[in-house]
Amino acid sequence: MKAKFGAIVVNGSGKLGGQVFQGSSTGSVLRSKRFNVNTPVNANPYARSSFRSLVISWRFLSDSIRLIWKNAPNSNNNGFKYYISVNQFAFIHGLRPFDLPPSYVLPRKQPNSGSYFVNDFTGTITGGITGLDTDNKGTLCASSGSTSRIQTSHNSGKSWTNSFLSASYSNAQSVVFIENNIWLATTQSPGVILRSIDNGDSWSIVSGISDTGMFKAPAYLGNGICIVSSGSNGKIYRSIDYGATWSLVFTPSSVTGSSNCVNMFGGNCAVGLKGTGQLAYSRDYGLTWSLGFLFTGNTTVNYLRYAGNGRLLASTDTKAKFWYSSDYGQSFKVVLDLPTASFGWLLTPCFNGVVLASAGAPYVVYRSIDYGLTWSLINPIQPGTAYRACVWLPDGTLKLGSNANGYIVSSYPT
Repeated sequence: MKAKFGAIVVNGSGKLGGQVFQGSSTGSVLRSKRFNVNTPVNANPYARSSFRSLVISWRFLSDSIRLIWKNAPNSNNNGFKYYISVNQFAFIHGLRPFDLPPSYVLPRKQPNSGSYFVNDFTGTITGGITGLDTDNKGTLCASSGSTSRIQTSHNSGKSWTNSFLSASYSNAQSVVFIENNIWLATTQSPGVILRSIDNGDSWSIVSGISDTGMFKAPAYLGNGICIVSSGSNGKIYRSIDYGATWSLVFTPSSVTGSSNCVNMFGGNCAVGLKGTGQLAYSRDYGLTWSLGFLFTGNTTVNYLRYAGNGRLLASTDTKAKFWYSSDYGQSFKVVLDLPTASFGWLLTPCFNGVVLASAGAPYVVYRSIDYGLTWSLINPIQPGTAYRACVWLPDGTLKLGSNANGYIVSSYPT
């Protein structure tokens, strides 16, 4: 091989049989099994990049490779770190798995806190991604802003198919997994609710409920109970049969829209209202509603996310201002204020204390590792892209969907 080696490491742990790994200036990784002749172990898609270092580490009871590109594609000039398990690395790059015993099962791992991202596919999701969710069994669904499009993957996001496509609506607003192969999705202009009962393979329009504007992301409260709100007038609807039929349960006044619905468990749920900048909340699984906290000086509540143990997070107004509550939304304090930003989106539910938020422009992503109390700026693989949707997979993998171009980037567990 005519290339300079950027790094070399010996694995003598015995788990992989005693191997030498080498990272080359062409972006390839070579492996010598049991210290024999070097053989390439991948046809690397990043052939124009070079590995600055290659390290074997043993963390969280599983085998991991740590790769640091010198000039990684779609990254900043300093390159970025890529943490991934051996089997995941082999799988993503089309390699045969390394020689782990057949019975070896990778345990649930901790995420790397969304610090480092890899662009694991492009061009498959058409249009910007507006929603992303999983059934935690390998199926993912994504809603797209290109007409109204829902795309489904049954292999954890490796490949996608169009499961719903209609030019009758300007875009799909959200997609949410309920349970037992049931999914709900919402659209804009006009707003309808789509329902799938075959794990995202096909969708039908729910009759008896519509909106001239849009429906925001629904929430599942358990035992068949779902809630959804109108993005044009703030009306709240409730279903007790997994989204098959709906009833109007709350009509606020002087309201021009709403945020997504959020489940805080134990019967507690909430919706943010636009026009008044106020929180609507229910303590009885969405049956009755009251007006609650007023975000003084802010007329728009954009997003709500629940971070566990009474912690409710909110983003408000046309600027990026993020709020934190520790008492189920009875009181809030500002924890991140970005007065020059044009928007602020809370991206993901909390996982082991990690929450992400995006803001623009310029398009940036912030990360909290303490349930949304404090925040720091991070750089995803495409720092110039607005991210709107995010989901955790059961193994701790974090997938982040772009609202601009349909890219999905991943932050893999360490």
